Amino acid sequence: MPNLASQSLSLVLRRLREDWRGAFGSEPVAVETFVDPVFFEGTCYKAANWTVVGSSQGFARQAADFHQHHGKPKTILMYPLRQDFKELLCREELSEPYHGYGPAAAKAVSAPCRR
Repeated sequence: MPNLASQSLSLVLRRLREDWRGAFGSEPVAVETFVDPVFFEGTCYKAANWTVVGSSQGFARQAADFHQHHGKPKTILMYPLRQDFKELLCREELSEPYHGYGPAAAKAVSAPCRR
């Protein structure tokens, strides 16, 4: 089937906000994915209008609060689920329903925001 990967991504993205809200009680405003450039170019994501936003620093999560450097940066791609995602994510404090789940998720955003 032609364009199967980008069609699949499109179908998933259409359902994501509603399904996430039902499962976690919060609403995502953007999604991201990581692609290993040694093996893949992210062609299906680019065809589905995802944007390359940079590269990771080459760390892997080993535990909830521990990351280990492996030295293999990944390409980071993102897709906004709302047009105003930058405005929402750059606020001093996230408003409902954009708090995540867990105690740390509802805290104020402290990192500077690039526009």
